[in-house]
Amino acid sequence: HTICVISRANMTAPAPDADFQETLCGCFDDMGICCMSYWCPCIQQGRNAADLDGKPGDMDMLTCILPFIIGGDCTFMFFNYMHREKLRRLMNYRENPGGDCLISFYCWRCSTCQIAREIKKKNIAEIARARNSTMVVVQAGVPGGYPPQGYPMQPQGLSTTAAGLPATGLSATGLPAARLPATGLRTA
Repeated sequence: HTICVISRANMTAPAPDADFQETLCGCFDDMGICCMSYWCPCIQQGRNAADLDGKPGDMDMLTCILPFIIGGDCTFMFFNYMHREKLRRLMNYRENPGGDCLISFYCWRCSTCQIAREIKKKNIAEIARARNSTMVVVQAGVPGGYPPQGYPMQPQGLSTTAAGLPATGLSATGLPAARLPATGLRTA
């Protein structure tokens, strides 16, 4: 049988020597993010965490509440460092653990603002969401073949397209084919 993987993250990552486009001291470039990062850093860090996890518009409550349970600044510094590293991995930015550690310790509010502006400017929340979502479609009707456990099988007797999607307009998952992404189709 053939398994087609449809990935929504068919994007070219920046070169490994790339770095943050937003400056650390550019806080006043977006006053809304600046104010949120300075006066309500727990909320801004919760938003940053959700965006980096591919959940735009949401807020990571653990990141938001934990600093009050454990004790403020050290928790903010830790989360800020983790967000910087996650953003670097997600965007294929040059690694800089020493610099990120120093920035997260001494300038965590400015760094929180920098991360939020970088997320907003490059639409990183959507990139993270796309990279976290991959759909697997199994082509049914192959003699002697069956889908791996956990993958839905198309009912017998339905014709399929070349990509293994049912000609009925439904995908092998039962979703309308029009809702499937059109990019990133490859055979595994």
